[in-house]
Amino acid sequence: MKRFLLVFLALLFLVGCKESEEAMIQATEQPTQIPLPSSTPEPTLEPMPEPMIKEPWYQQRIEQLLKHVQLYGNCADENEARRHVASMYIDPNQKMVALTYDGRIYDPYTEQLLDILESNNARATFFLDTQEYETGLPTLQRMLALGCEIGNHSKTHPKFKELTKDQMREEISYGLDKVKELLDYDVTIFRPPYGSYNDEVKEVCREMGLKIIMWYRSSHDSHSDYTADMIYDRVMLEVDDAGHELEGATILLHMSTAKTVEASARFIPDLIAKGYQLVTVTELFMLSPDGFNPGGVYRYQ
Repeated sequence: MKRFLLVFLALLFLVGCKESEEAMIQATEQPTQIPLPSSTPEPTLEPMPEPMIKEPWYQQRIEQLLKHVQLYGNCADENEARRHVASMYIDPNQKMVALTYDGRIYDPYTEQLLDILESNNARATFFLDTQEYETGLPTLQRMLALGCEIGNHSKTHPKFKELTKDQMREEISYGLDKVKELLDYDVTIFRPPYGSYNDEVKEVCREMGLKIIMWYRSSHDSHSDYTADMIYDRVMLEVDDAGHELEGATILLHMSTAKTVEASARFIPDLIAKGYQLVTVTELFMLSPDGFNPGGVYRYQ
């Protein structure tokens, strides 16, 4: 009996050893499966809401805005950029005003004005003297990222009525070429310094594809006796002393004074609170029934 038990235990031991050996062989023969890293899925783009304006020029404007917001803005991804652009859509049935600022890129208050516009999700049109375009590139990029429009204000700020046609072309073309080179951006609007223009200026602008933008209301911020309060009050008038209404107006301001910045910090949010959309010059006049054509002179929608 003892012999039988010993034999049985020995057989169990041999079977166990064989199964253990086979398991070790299988483990050796089958390589460990290492999971492959999963690729990051492409983000799904959110659909952009349909704009109320259906004309092709406005669709091109939206595409341009999206390009500039993605290139020069601070959005985390394309979806955020698309949401931001959608927040700048125009309602053609609501009141509009075009704020325009003349001056140099390096005027001391330019960045402060951009800060005010950015904090209010608002935009304006900047008519710039063009000599500093290359060194002022970050400021130009920021303007475009905020949805602002860049206009030409000449190279050396002369009175255009005193120039020959060739001199006019030279004053204007430098800025057009430089902005195209630096930003792939087409400037299509021109404000003659001092508001000085005649039929020859109109002819030159027509051949260069530029619309001449004057103003319907001056803020008088270049007047030495005007305070920030006076600038604010003048901008906010529903009808000014010349009988000019605020709705659809192009308003003249400058980038070179602290009082303009102080007034802008107040009237920009207050205009928005009163239901005004702050749009660019081109946005304003493209919605005009009279059209928006090179060589034309524009000041009021």
